[in-house]
Formats: sequence, structure tokens, C-alpha cells
Amino acid sequence: MTATTADAPATTTRKGRKPRARAAAPEVETTTEAAVETAAAAPAGQDAPQERAAPKRGMRRGRAAQAAAAEAEAAPEEVTPEAAAGSEPEPAPAEEVAPAEQAEAAPAPAEDIAPVEDAPADDAEPAAPQAEPAPEQDAPAEDVAPDTEAAPADEAAPADGGQGDQEPEPAPAPVVLPKRPAPVKASFRVDRDELANAVGWTAKSLPPMPSVPVLGGMHLTLWSGALTVAAYDYEVSSQATIPVDGDGPATVLVPGKLLAEITKALPDHPVDVTVDGPRVTLECGPATFQLTTMPVEDYPALPVSPPQAGQLDAAAFAEAAAQAVVAAGKDDTLPMLTGVHATIDGERVTLAATDRYRLAVRELTWQPPSPGFRATFMIPARTLGAAAKTFGSAGLVELAAPADGDEQADLLALSGGDRRVTTRLLDPEFPNYRDLIPSEFSGFADVDVAPLTEAVKRVTLVADRKTPVRLTLSGGQVTVEAGARDDALGTEKLPAAWDGPDFEIRFNAAYLLDGLGAMGAARARLNLTTPKQPAVLVPLGEDGEPDTAYLYLIMPVAVA
Repeated sequence: MTATTADAPATTTRKGRKPRARAAAPEVETTTEAAVETAAAAPAGQDAPQERAAPKRGMRRGRAAQAAAAEAEAAPEEVTPEAAAGSEPEPAPAEEVAPAEQAEAAPAPAEDIAPVEDAPADDAEPAAPQAEPAPEQDAPAEDVAPDTEAAPADEAAPADGGQGDQEPEPAPAPVVLPKRPAPVKASFRVDRDELANAVGWTAKSLPPMPSVPVLGGMHLTLWSGALTVAAYDYEVSSQATIPVDGDGPATVLVPGKLLAEITKALPDHPVDVTVDGPRVTLECGPATFQLTTMPVEDYPALPVSPPQAGQLDAAAFAEAAAQAVVAAGKDDTLPMLTGVHATIDGERVTLAATDRYRLAVRELTWQPPSPGFRATFMIPARTLGAAAKTFGSAGLVELAAPADGDEQADLLALSGGDRRVTTRLLDPEFPNYRDLIPSEFSGFADVDVAPLTEAVKRVTLVADRKTPVRLTLSGGQVTVEAGARDDALGTEKLPAAWDGPDFEIRFNAAYLLDGLGAMGAARARLNLTTPKQPAVLVPLGEDGEPDTAYLYLIMPVAVA
């Protein structure tokens, strides 16, 4: 290794770094003892860090000083004229220092020794005292990873285990578990038939494949002397209230279909029901059943009825609903045709339904919540049909409907007696059906409903389901035919009051039977225009006059 003069310490290079020239410094004999004396003179309170590799800067400066002293002793001292005159010698070019010569002259690997920086004495890091050396500082130089930059003094880890002036981390907050609801305990006695009827009727609203398990449960609420059984699937809710001998309040959720099957099969004895935490026990005479409850806190809240409600006669409502539902479509891909369109204008209510091949329109009166009450909405046909069967014998039916412009316009409630039904409404968009009803007819035939119904059923036995039935009107009779003339054929003749020329028309047999069954009268009038134009069936009153409150329009089957 090429040695410099004693006025400048030997320049060393780190592995992989370009060496740089050093400025000459005054002649200083640097030894380990001198480093100890310098460390002893360090200001009080600046304890050396105890970590192994930090601070690396002070450790490497001490080792660089040792290397410089060893080189000074090994090489002969050459004094140049510039040094004698007191001027600084020109530092050796960096490219003249060969890496191989550095390795021979250095006492330690070059990559473990950081170059000495010409920093002022005030900025020098104090060396660690030798009185009680830390184990980390006595470690060999190869423990210091090569190519590791010396960390600044302010980033060095303190000797007190890394705490220093840092604030202690706050203790983690304790985990608060949700409180479990208190176990429910209640008992009551109820009549077997009333419980079976209420549970069986409510179970019809249970979804066949619930989206979440709790929707398959039946919600039981015990009040003072009454029990409410409810089911809800986010679309339709059903609630039935029956009297019981017991006190509440208590709420529990049990598997709905299982409860319906059990109550239907119970013997004819009073039923004692006991709720004890996660179990419900039913005792009926010699039979005992135990059910496991479901999480009632996960069950959705039952819907609240609209504020404005009017009243209808239960029998009239049931008949009107059944007459309208018969023409509703069953194709769920066309939601607007699967409902019954309701229009309320004061005391008049109009129900209409169509599936594009027939149309049913029924008008009735009711007691509105206010004289000027108006509303337009679409009720799902299945829900309305089930409600008509439920409230037929209730006396009065309370209908809570959203008025036009009401923000809560998606819910309708029907209640009668001890039962209540709510349903989500469909989009009220509906075709203008008034334009489909003919204003004039070429003729009409008055027929007896029951004989014509039986005749259509008999003649269609020889035809498949899609084969139309033919009606031929001539003189004072109507001929009913079905089938092919060159194959099986069924024919039957009935008396009919026909006041026009001979007329032949074909209808879908199922649609014709639905219309005849919805007449609600012994006789009906069949109004005709042409074989390709719609026909209209209306019931006849006892006086022989048509009842304009209901009409059933049916499209004929075109002849190929």
C-alpha cells in the first residue's frame, strides 16, 4: 500500500466505493490510550449507547485511528519541503491507491472500516469509556455488517433498551362483549283448535326457501291474555291474535313449519306452552313436544300500517277480490300483469286485472278515511286472493292504503277480526284497459251459468288442453263443441236467448270456464261483436238486467 506522509492519515476505501482524497491534518500520534483519554474528557451525561452496531460512527472512527497509527509506524517518515515550510501537502490521487495494497496494509477488512471524516472536534462523537466496556463494543469488527451506513447520532438507539424519551404505548382497550338477552321465561294455556288455526293460517306466509334462516321462523308474542303469531318474508306479513290464559310480555321465535305440523297433529286437549330460555315445550294431554328457539333478536321488525284507513263490507270485498284476481297473469317476468290495479276515488273502488288475453273489472263502494280520498296502487294478485278468503266472514275489513302523493306508497294493510295482512305494492303502471271494452255489440245471448259450465267441461274431455271450444248460436239454442271432426268430437246443445243471426266463435276453454265461475249469478249475458273481436260476459240480476258492476272480457281464438 502506498503510504502518505505522517501529516495525513492513510486513506482507506470501503468495498465497492470510490476512494476520495483526504486533506492533510496536523501530525497527531493517535493511539488507543489517547482515545481513552479523549473519551474520559467527554462531557458528563453523554453515556455511550449499549447497542452493538449503534452508534457505528464513533466505533469506526476509533478503529480508523488505530489503522492510521499502525501505518505510521510501519512506513518510514518522509518529510517533504512543503511540510517543512508549513504548507499542506497535496493529497494523493484516489486512483493511485490500489485495492490489493489496501488489503495488505490494513489490519482489518476494508469494508469494516469507515473513512475518517474531517469533522470539527465539537461534532465528534465521544468514544465509549473503557472502564466498563459494553459487550457489544468488544465484539469483533466483522460483526458489523459491511456496506452499512453509519447511523446519525440522533437516530441511534438509546442504551435503556430503546425506550429513551418515547412515551409508553397505551395499554389496549379491553374487549367488551355484547350482553346476551336475558333468558325468556313464560307459560300460558291456549285452546288447541284456536292455536292450530292461527298457526296454520300464518304459516302460509312463510317463504318456501327463506333467504336467511330466521325468516323461516314463526314470531310468537305473549301479551296480557293474548298471543300474537306472526310471519314475515320482507314482502308479505301475516299476524293472528288469539286469547290465552297467561301473562306477558314475552317474545320467542320458533321454527314455523315444524310448529304448524305439530299443532295440526295435537290431540283434542288444551295446550300448555312453556318458554324456558332456549326451549319451548308444548304439552297437550299425553303428548309433549320440545322445540329449540331461534335468535329472535335477528328477526326483522314487522311493518307498520299506513296511517289512513277506510272500511269495506267483508262479503263484498271478498267477492270483488275473487272476481278480479281470476284474470291476473301468472308470469312473474311481467310483474305489472301479476297484480290487481286498484283505483280509489272517494267512495268508489275499482279493481282491474288482465293477462293480455282476458280482462276483469269490478267496482264496489267503501267508507273512505276522508271524503276526497284518492289513491292508485297495484296489489299482488296472490296476496289479494288469499286475503279475500281470509276476511270473507269478518263483517268489516279495514283497508289502510297510501294516498296519492304519500311518501310511504309501497305498503298496504288489510285487517279484519283478529287477523292482519300487510303487503308490499307493485309498480302502479297499468295499461289503459277502458279502450279495450267494446262500446257496441252485434248481439247477445242470455245463458244459464251452471249448465253451460258443465257442458264445456264435458265436451273438452275429448280435446287436449290447447284445443279451443266452439260456440254456435242459432235460433234459441247454443251448441258447444270441442275436438276435431275427423277425430274425437264432443257436442252438447243448450237453450239460449239469442237475438241475432247465426254466429260461431271459439274461446280458450280454461278462460271461458274462469269467466263463468266468476259471474256470481245464476244467469249471464254473453255480448258479441265479430268472431275476431273480444266478447264480454256480465252477470244478470234477478230482474234480468245486466249488472254493470262486473265485466269479464275474453279474446276469441282466431280461426286459421
